[in-house]
Amino acid sequence: MEAVVQKLRMPHIRIRGAFNRPEEVSTGPEADGGRVFVESISCMDNSESKSQRVSSDRDEVAKELLIAARGVVYPWHCDHMGHMNVMWYTGKFDDATWHLFNHIGITPSYLRNNKRGMAAVHQETTYKRELLAGDLITIRSGILEIREKVIRFYHEMLNDETHEVVAATILTGVHLDTGTRKSCPFPTGILERGRRLIVEAIPK
Repeated sequence: MEAVVQKLRMPHIRIRGAFNRPEEVSTGPEADGGRVFVESISCMDNSESKSQRVSSDRDEVAKELLIAARGVVYPWHCDHMGHMNVMWYTGKFDDATWHLFNHIGITPSYLRNNKRGMAAVHQETTYKRELLAGDLITIRSGILEIREKVIRFYHEMLNDETHEVVAATILTGVHLDTGTRKSCPFPTGILERGRRLIVEAIPK
């Protein structure tokens, strides 16, 4: 996705602040100080998030996640400390994002033919385990929330040999008209397919 705003915070997502109305969203040069205004995104509060994580059974939730991407760690992904650098986690999660979008109808042809785009406005990543050159990975993904113009979704990266979750990320994206550079509603079909992929809770 187009990186409009990127923030990394731990341990869970929270978005707050004053935003313009959805129809006033702009990423063009007329935006205030180059900032992007998006509609207020209602995220889980601390108590709700904690309750969901504590009460969820990881295996049950994992069954609802799609396998969105697979890959391998190559030596050039590793930094001077010998493990995969954080920039590559972000890149691999981005690969998974486009595969997840494809499942709900946000395909390359849909974006091109309708002059639509997706802008990332928030991302939070947690790093749990190191990955070394040669490690094989799988990324499983699910949608947490999809609204008129906004989608919030989850990726977890697993080491295929150990089956451990090595990293997880939550992203929020906004659907854009690339001509006006303003947010616009998802088509009904995309909303319906997206809601069918909503997971009940974030895996622990």
